[in-house]
Amino acid sequence: MYKVGDCSLVLIGQNTLVREGLRRILIDGGFTLEHSAASIDDLDDAALSSSPRLVVLDWAKSDDLEHAISCIREAFAHTHIVVLTDDFSYEAMVKAFNAGVHGFIVKRMGCESLVASLSLAAVGEKVLPSQLASQLGEVMVNNSLSEAKTADLAE
Repeated sequence: MYKVGDCSLVLIGQNTLVREGLRRILIDGGFTLEHSAASIDDLDDAALSSSPRLVVLDWAKSDDLEHAISCIREAFAHTHIVVLTDDFSYEAMVKAFNAGVHGFIVKRMGCESLVASLSLAAVGEKVLPSQLASQLGEVMVNNSLSEAKTADLAE
């Protein structure tokens, strides 16, 4: 499995079972898990006074994403944030990046890909979901067709 250098992180997500699974994957991948909690409000003073390189938010669509990111940014001003989600949403991804995240990852990937993606985000790279590539292809095709139709109408 791909191993990351020493990288500390905080994991936030409502589902205890999912957090435990992610914890094991991340530790096996070389990350140092400093703290894990259901929400930013559940982190204790020790967690809030730490300086993790990365905060991973396992986002449930029922949560206000922008508010959650804002709370994380307030608690950990100099850390990189990655959002994990079950399903791709272009609108949610745009909101997340506008709020200052370094990654938006759809959980339909293998463990090694997740560790590699988080490693990139931890060093400041932006990580985008692969589903975006297929949507960009559709946009390019649709825009080309629209331009062709517009050209025909102009003639």
